[in-house]
Amino acid sequence: MNTPNAMYYALAAVVVAGAILFGLGLLFVRASRIERNVLVGGCTLATSLLAALILGSQSADTGQFTLGQALSIGCLSVLGFGIGWLYDRLAGPKAMSSTDDLEATLGAELAD
Repeated sequence: MNTPNAMYYALAAVVVAGAILFGLGLLFVRASRIERNVLVGGCTLATSLLAALILGSQSADTGQFTLGQALSIGCLSVLGFGIGWLYDRLAGPKAMSSTDDLEATLGAELAD
C-alpha cells in the first residue's frame, strides 16, 4: 500500500485534469447555486494548477508515487472548490442590478 507505483501517478493525473476542467467550466457557466462563479472557478483552477505543478515536479524526480502522495495531490486540486464555495456561501447573495432585472423580463417593461 505504501510502495511507489506508477498507477497512483496516473490516478492523480486524472483527478487533477478533471479538477482543471471543472474549474474552467465554472468560469464560463452560470451555476444556479453559486453566486460568484468566477471566484469559485478561479479558486478551483488555482489550486488544481498548483497540484499539476507539484505533480509534474515530483514525476520528474522519481516517476512513481505512493498512495498518500496521490491522495494529497488529488485533495489539493479539489480543495480550491471547497474554499471558494464556502466563501461564496458566507458572503451571501449578491445584490441584483437593474440590468439583471431587465434580462429576466427580456427587456420588457411589465405593468403592475
